[in-house]
Amino acid sequence: MHRYNKLVASAATASLVRSAVVKEVCEEIISTSFKDVCEQYKDAVNYLVNNNITAGVSPTEYGTDLDIKRVDVAVILAKATLTKEEIERAPYTNFIDVPARAVPYINALKAKGIVKGLTTTFFGANLMMTRGEAALMLAKAYGIHENVASVDFVDVAPLYKEAVAAFIEYGILSGDQGNKFRTAQLINRGELAIFLYKLETLHSVETRDELFKWSTLRRQYLELQ
Repeated sequence: MHRYNKLVASAATASLVRSAVVKEVCEEIISTSFKDVCEQYKDAVNYLVNNNITAGVSPTEYGTDLDIKRVDVAVILAKATLTKEEIERAPYTNFIDVPARAVPYINALKAKGIVKGLTTTFFGANLMMTRGEAALMLAKAYGIHENVASVDFVDVAPLYKEAVAAFIEYGILSGDQGNKFRTAQLINRGELAIFLYKLETLHSVETRDELFKWSTLRRQYLELQ
């Protein structure tokens, strides 16, 4: 099915802290084939795996708290948002650091303007993906954007503001973010799965209408301030 494409630099300590938080949140592991997937990630991981968008890092682990490379995010995103024809027919890029398994996917994403390299020949395939980069890439792939005035996070640079604004308005973010989006923090596989699942399920007319209604009310509120 052709889904909803129509409508470096975190410290190692940050990764360790995040892993500890994930383990604390996931004390009660749900009954699935992945022993590291708890209730928080269940629907997202099941959706991605069942729709052949991604897989676990092993038969028994999804790798929920593992950081993820730019190349792997790109492959997952292309599988989620592009057709087989778009992937197969995309012109070649000049990136010299992309492994063969990922070349067609990155070709297609670049042709659509969803990704670009760090230079004309270097994609940065093996660099870990940050939350800011992920938000930017996902917002472009799913065609969502919003007014940057809705962003009050203190750590969001202009480059990421429109993408983060869209995440806010479409309800992709959940929980208490405080006053930071944690733009430069590395994103892990579990967080990415949740973001993707929420974007994918914007297919639902009922869900989408509720989000649009909420977004409109929020904008009207902001205009009154």
